[in-house]
Amino acid sequence: MGMKILLIGKEQDIKLVCRCVRDVEMVDKIICWDDDYGPEELEPDMLALYDAVIVAVESEKQAGYLYELLACIIGDDEGKLINFYAVYRAMVPDMIVDRVMKNPLIPKYDGMILGISHANYGIIPRCLNVPFCNLAVPSQDIYYNLKTLEYCLANYRSRIADLKYLVIDMFDYTYFNYDVSLSKTAVSYYYYYGGYILDAHNFAGNKNFDYGFEQMQILLQEKKLAGIDHEKMLLWEKIFDNVHAGTQYREFGNPVKLFERARIVKKKDLDEYRVCTSIVQNTYQDTIKENIAHFYELLHLAYQLNPDLKVFVILLPRYAEAEKMAAQAYAGWKKIFYDIIEESGRQYPFRFIDFKGHEISQERACYYDISHLNYYGAVKFTHLLGTYMGLDKEERHGYYA
Repeated sequence: MGMKILLIGKEQDIKLVCRCVRDVEMVDKIICWDDDYGPEELEPDMLALYDAVIVAVESEKQAGYLYELLACIIGDDEGKLINFYAVYRAMVPDMIVDRVMKNPLIPKYDGMILGISHANYGIIPRCLNVPFCNLAVPSQDIYYNLKTLEYCLANYRSRIADLKYLVIDMFDYTYFNYDVSLSKTAVSYYYYYGGYILDAHNFAGNKNFDYGFEQMQILLQEKKLAGIDHEKMLLWEKIFDNVHAGTQYREFGNPVKLFERARIVKKKDLDEYRVCTSIVQNTYQDTIKENIAHFYELLHLAYQLNPDLKVFVILLPRYAEAEKMAAQAYAGWKKIFYDIIEESGRQYPFRFIDFKGHEISQERACYYDISHLNYYGAVKFTHLLGTYMGLDKEERHGYYA
């Protein structure tokens, strides 16, 4: 007799789980538990009839409540209880570069995007006419842009072997003064944002945290794998095959939440905008010197891959009202930034485009906060960028057709 499975959770999540099981015949019973109604019977004797009980609720908090309740009812037989989305998420690669590059739906890329959150949110690859991978990560600095490209060449070379375009988002004039490994956002970058976690860079000198890089890695992995033991994984493998194929590899991209896609900037955002952050107020000469060297390394590596590579170094536009507020504080940084770009441009044939002040920055409807584009704005900006890059003349093809 085959395995008998009970699915319990929200209807839409149950449908997804059913697409992922090896054999849908294993699903013996489905119990929908939505906001308006739940099961009338959840007794130990009934739950004992099944070889596996799977919680199918995407919300981490709601799934946690349901899992805890079922574990209490089941008692000693908790080993057969699986929180589907907890295991599913744990199987998604930690780094955005791996998520994007392991997606089998796009076998090869013509273009690559590196940079920070503004490109992560503000450039939509499928709005360009050729396949682009967006490897920008919130809070990512120049050093980790370099490490990301090195990692792609070492692990995914066949996917970028014919790379024709490289976009490097620097967003602001202080970018050469920025080292994420020394910042307050370091742990968020490594863990929550999907940053490059294989190199500590200068994290040992970060005074914002009282633990080392290796200890942080261990703690974060323990949190990610909490409640998922070897026995549970063996049971999972009996039930599921390639769950990510069943979900069309939706986690293997660079997703931005709907809130960030649809929201528009508000007066409150402007009122709370702090212009003078530490990298605006302070000049970190060692960081600037190091970042200039890393930038040259990045360009050298890119042109080694393809001497005819079209490289675009860009600054995405901040919302115009916020740009006015920042103008005086950033004036000195603008000169420093432009001097570095001008000097490096003498050695490497990249094109620099400063979109600050572009008319798109005047449109409130394009921004979800004072510096990040929402979905509407990202679509408009991506088409604008494509025009500057000459991609509007390219025939739309492949995955994007």
